[in-house]
Amino acid sequence: MEIKRKIYSKLLKWKQETNGSKALLIEGARRIGKSTVAEEFGRNEYKSYVLIDLKMNKLKAENLGQMNMYLNYYEQVVNSEEDGKPIGIILCAEKDKVMLEYALGGLSNNIFASTYTYYIPNKEQLIGEVERVLNEEKN
Repeated sequence: MEIKRKIYSKLLKWKQETNGSKALLIEGARRIGKSTVAEEFGRNEYKSYVLIDLKMNKLKAENLGQMNMYLNYYEQVVNSEEDGKPIGIILCAEKDKVMLEYALGGLSNNIFASTYTYYIPNKEQLIGEVERVLNEEKN
């Protein structure tokens, strides 16, 4: 229980220091309670759930249906009265705009789909990009 309190207090410190401007990566051995503490922290400290699904292939209609089911479950079972509507994000290798329009038509849930790339920049490219963004923020 003491470890859980320490982790939770570190998460609170992260939230206060970054004010949502910096991503958080929680690392550690498997099955020691990282997900449980992170979920409890999210439930207590934020007002909307964001469900993220990473697909390695092309986006399919059944992926959207599955996300819609998860969002309905969260809205009806997990959410408290104070919580906002849950948001679903699907990241996939490819997406078909026409299929998305038909599959998402009429759904009341917030579902967003986007592609990602397998390309990982080398160290110099990454440093250059970070410096470019920092310079843009200064100007």
